[in-house]
Formats: sequence, structure tokens, C-alpha cells
Amino acid sequence: MEADEHAVISVADDAALQSVVGELFPALFGFELTPVTEGALAAETEVGTLFVGVLSDFVVSLELRLPGRHRLTPELLEYLNEENAGSAFVTFSTLDEHVWVSGNVDGRPLVPAHLARVLTYMIQAATTVVGELLPEEL
Repeated sequence: MEADEHAVISVADDAALQSVVGELFPALFGFELTPVTEGALAAETEVGTLFVGVLSDFVVSLELRLPGRHRLTPELLEYLNEENAGSAFVTFSTLDEHVWVSGNVDGRPLVPAHLARVLTYMIQAATTVVGELLPEEL
């Protein structure tokens, strides 16, 4: 599927949205998503592992697990809280000693340019955080 910057795509249900999102990724980002557990899609990127899924009500969920393991410390939490306070489109969190960057895109209708904008912002934010967290923890 080719990605038209001005396209607006309507789908019938969440499963169709997941399929369309998977088809758009090669044209938008130059890499393919592969199926993983529970209907999600995933890919390795230069800043971590990207998981893509569709939540109920046509919401595309983008979750980027950053490389490395990080102990949950007050300093790490303070750093992530500061990043969250300064970010309008993504959130940072921790789970199982990993730092995650999360973003959502409305899929009703799906606008590929919005998907591209949110993921690009996530990757930029992740690159900054990875540069500050790796190779050492805060």
C-alpha cells in the first residue's frame, strides 16, 4: 500500500485498521511489522523494539521499548516525569526494568500523516532519552 500524505482511510472495524496500519509501515517508515502475540505487530528499530496494536474504538497504540535494563530508582522516575511534563504527544514509563515510549493515533478515520508524525516524534524523543540513559543509568 502506498502512503499518501493527504489520505484519509476509513475502515469497518479494529481488525481492518490493524491490517491497514501493517500495510502502511513499509511505505511510511521503510520497515515491515511482523505479527507477535495477541494480534500485535512488532519491528526492531534503531532505538528499540516497536510494538503496534489497535485498542478498542479505533485507537492505534504505538509502544517503543528502549534498549537496556534500568533499575527503578527515584532519579529515573524523576527524569521520566520531567520528560513527560515536556512532551505533548508521547509518554514515558517503566515496566520490567525497561523504559517505554508510548503514543496513540486516532484511527477513525486513519490519517497516515498523523501516524507518521507521532511515530517520528516518538523516535526523536526516544533517541534523546537513549542518549541520556545509555550506557549508564541516571
